[in-house]
Amino acid sequence: QAYGNITTTSAITAATSALTVLLYSDYDGNASGSISIGAGVSSSGGTITVRGGGGTISTTIAFNNLTIDVGYNTVTLGAALNDSGALTLTSGTLASGANQISVTGTTTVTGTLDIGGTGAGTHSFGNITISSTTGVWNNSGHAAVNISGSLTNDNTFTSCTNTYTFSGSSKTIGGTAAEK
Repeated sequence: QAYGNITTTSAITAATSALTVLLYSDYDGNASGSISIGAGVSSSGGTITVRGGGGTISTTIAFNNLTIDVGYNTVTLGAALNDSGALTLTSGTLASGANQISVTGTTTVTGTLDIGGTGAGTHSFGNITISSTTGVWNNSGHAAVNISGSLTNDNTFTSCTNTYTFSGSSKTIGGTAAEK
């Protein structure tokens, strides 16, 4: 267990299993911290899960699968987020700030994804699923978004005034809240 901020420039790999990073202490489940990940760190087929009180993720590497599970707290990006696998927001908020998000696989939003800051450039996603009852997509930064897969909206999708570009063939826009 580590308390406070976590900074590494050496190799940490979540191979085919999982690595869980806890951003809280044994005494305070809402405490926050930051993760600064340098080169040589990879999820290499595994999943990195961030749990706890929120904080900041700053990284120069691409994740393979990233899960954010921070209750009612917020994790803010301190740098661009690149994920060549799945991005899963189980609970809490992932806020991009002025940083770009790029996810090749499926993005599943059961918590809140807040895309802010127009300076981030175009965000890109594969398939997007906004889960029923709690999933919220909020493009408060009016950023451009490319979607190379399908979009399923079963709760809240706030697009604001921006451009959404869908690419590829045989893609769908649907879900129980798609017509609201």
